[in-house]
Formats: sequence, C-alpha cells, structure tokens
Amino acid sequence: MLWKLAANARIALPVNDTDLYGEHVSYSTMYNRWARLGPLLPPSLYRLVCGGAERATYRLDFPINKIHLFDSRGAGHGFRCPATRIGGEEADWRGR
Repeated sequence: MLWKLAANARIALPVNDTDLYGEHVSYSTMYNRWARLGPLLPPSLYRLVCGGAERATYRLDFPINKIHLFDSRGAGHGFRCPATRIGGEEADWRGR
C-alpha cells in the first residue's frame, strides 16, 4: 500500500481497492489495510496520508517532486521488494 500511495501521489490519484487487489473489496478491507500499515510508518509520514474523496480511498499529500520510487533487491534471495523514499525517509513493505 505504501508503494501505491507514493506511485499514485506522483499522478495526483488516491489509492483504492482495485489498485491493491485488482477487484472491488469491502470498505473494511481497505480500512484494515491502512490500520495495519499506519502504525508502522514514521509519524511524519503517517500524518501525510489522508482519506481520498471517495470512501475507503487514501492519498499521500506530499509534493510530487520529492517522491522517488525505486526497487531494492533482497540480498542473494532472488526476489525484489518495492521500497519508497519519501522526503528523505525510507520505508519498505516490512515497515522499515
């Protein structure tokens, strides 16, 4: 979800259920996704995520020119996990 928040912020769009799941899911599923991710983020980043215009959507309120997306590689494991650098703070799918 963090990756999609950053990617969609670059094109001024909120994240919705089809962005994450490829289909429509219940509002509670989206709420739970954010409820799990939010506490893992640094407070300065957490405060920048707000509700979108539609129910169960979220958007990152951050200047587009300060969002940089890149892939980091798992050392010797042959997998790729998305990582996001937002305003100098880095977080990946593990919430680090």
